[in-house]
Amino acid sequence: MLKILIIICLLVVSNQASAKSKCELEWNALKSVQSQLRHKSTEYLRKKEHKKHDEYQKCRKGKSKKSKSYKTTNNQKTTYKKYSDINYPTKNITNTISLKGKFKDEKQDAWIQYYDKPKECLFPKNIQEFSKCLSYRDEAAKKFDMEWTASHNEKN
Repeated sequence: MLKILIIICLLVVSNQASAKSKCELEWNALKSVQSQLRHKSTEYLRKKEHKKHDEYQKCRKGKSKKSKSYKTTNNQKTTYKKYSDINYPTKNITNTISLKGKFKDEKQDAWIQYYDKPKECLFPKNIQEFSKCLSYRDEAAKKFDMEWTASHNEKN
C-alpha cells in the first residue's frame, strides 16, 4: 500500500514539474510584463499583462491556443484556424494616384520647370516661414500664369 501511495505522489509531482517546463515561456513573458508595470503603469501594459496571464493559465490547464475544434451534428470534427494562419489569395490590385497641381497638362509641366522653391521653403521651421513660402509660391504662380497666357496668346 505504501508503494502505491509513493508512486501516486511521484506522478503528481512529476506532472506539475512537466507542466511548469511546458509553460515556462508564458511564465517568463508574464514576469517580463509585470516588471515593466512596476516601472511604468500604462493601460497598454495592464492589458498586455492580463493577456499574458490568461495565456499562462491556459497553458497550465492544458488548453491549446492554436486552433479550436467543434463537433458538428454529423459527428464530424471541424477545426477553425486563427485569421493569421489563413493564407488569403492575393489579387492584382492596381492603385491609381491622382495628384492635383495648380495647372493642367503642359501648363503644369511648364510650371514645374519654371518654379524654383527657395531653400528656406524646403523645411520651414515655423508657421510664419511656411506662410511666407505659400505666399511666395502663389505670387510666382500668378506671374507664371500671366507670362504663360501672354506667350500663348501671341502664338494664336
